[in-house]
Amino acid sequence: MLRLCAFERTILCAIALALWATQGAAAQPSAQLAIDWDGPATCPKSERFDAELAQRLDPHLQVLEPVQVRVQVEALERSRYQLTLTTQGTTGAARRSVDLDDCAEVQRAAAVLIATALSPAAPAEPEREPVSRPLVQPWSLRLAGLFDASALPAPSGGPSLGVGYDRAAVRVWLDVRYVVGRESAQDELARVQIDLFAVALGGAYLWQLGPVGLGPMLELELGASRGQAASDANGSASAPWIAPLGGGLLEADLGPVALVLALALGVPLLRPEFEAQDPDDVYTTRPVTGRAQLGLKSPLGRVAGAPKNPEAAGQ
Repeated sequence: MLRLCAFERTILCAIALALWATQGAAAQPSAQLAIDWDGPATCPKSERFDAELAQRLDPHLQVLEPVQVRVQVEALERSRYQLTLTTQGTTGAARRSVDLDDCAEVQRAAAVLIATALSPAAPAEPEREPVSRPLVQPWSLRLAGLFDASALPAPSGGPSLGVGYDRAAVRVWLDVRYVVGRESAQDELARVQIDLFAVALGGAYLWQLGPVGLGPMLELELGASRGQAASDANGSASAPWIAPLGGGLLEADLGPVALVLALALGVPLLRPEFEAQDPDDVYTTRPVTGRAQLGLKSPLGRVAGAPKNPEAAGQ
């Protein structure tokens, strides 16, 4: 029994010695670190700072040069502080200065900066570096197909081509449009084919719902409604076309391009009449028309942007 007890004591002593050696190695960096804290009464060195620094120091760091750290805290206006950290070691000196919102941020930032200065491998939070990202040109090319319900004698459609300008939630565009001609429903000898050419100036305000923007739109179309006699009696005529339109616009971001869908009602301010032969055979433009437009919008180009902070870009 006596020999067994002596053996147990030997094992316990060896374990205690190993634990003491491990604690001594882990505490070595702290023994070689001298911190001089100089701050106002509103922001003294606290236990929170000590705990934060101990947590961030690398416990496995075995070799560390003696380092003298001077922490200077200066009170600024609106309860803000300026933290200036100066480190002096055998390899040289370094100085960092930052403005912070409160004393808690000062304690935390001081611990992060000291841990980073002592060991590049310390688990300090990485600083957010400025990011350079391309800026999309506000100008875009618009290409669409449109459907018109009653601006002509029968439903018709045609192409629309233009340019747009985007600024935040505002969309502005200028389109050139052509609506393919349709024949009026007159008798065989008094048929008239009528088409429409117009320039449209429009604008919209969109509320963004993820990749989709939705909002009201207004347009003003200026152009000409043209009639061509389809019977033996050749002849043609044209009349001015002026029509305001109002409705809704949906814009979906598809990456390099955006899908655009517009629905609107138009009211021609002038209602031209087209007569082929008989004064009784007259086509008159209808008082209201409906429009649907589906197309794509593509930026005219991209330019390299100046470096931006990701936080600032998200505001």
